[in-house]
Amino acid sequence: MPSTAAVSQGKRLGYLGVTLDPERNRSAHGDTDLTATGSAIRTLVITAREDLQIARETRCAAPARR
Repeated sequence: MPSTAAVSQGKRLGYLGVTLDPERNRSAHGDTDLTATGSAIRTLVITAREDLQIARETRCAAPARR
């Protein structure tokens, strides 16, 4: 799996104007903005929480217990 830096810094998405802030990228934790100053594109890291969505949908689909 390529790193976020490799993906954006000209390797795959640089031609779109994606530029990461190297310090933000190194210290990224959880949901964060990695966009470099002057970047044409905003780059966000969003933590996926599929487990919560699965739990919500299961609760809605399951019959109510009494």
